[in-house]
Amino acid sequence: MAQASIAKTNPTKPRPDCEALDANGSPYWRKARVIDELPVKDRALALAAALQPLSNVLGLLPSSNFRFGLPVHTAFGLKPSEIKRSPHSKLLSTRCCDIPLEYVPLYE
Repeated sequence: MAQASIAKTNPTKPRPDCEALDANGSPYWRKARVIDELPVKDRALALAAALQPLSNVLGLLPSSNFRFGLPVHTAFGLKPSEIKRSPHSKLLSTRCCDIPLEYVPLYE
């Protein structure tokens, strides 16, 4: 229900540009790829919007919301030893700020 209200109040928008470094350490501009690269004011909403899509992918029900710097597995009440056995262990061990924007339905 909360996911539907997020989508209704915030239509899909383009990913913002962010400054990154190339292989030589030179700065360049590209589209944001993860939540941490969004403007600070947009990050909390992006975290909330990513919860349901990730829950669907993982086949797990969240026990809490995503917290910016904590691993994804903490929102599902899992311990590090439990995620090692999961086929989604890489995604579960990702910090919430590093969730790819592909899981955030607010962005194209």
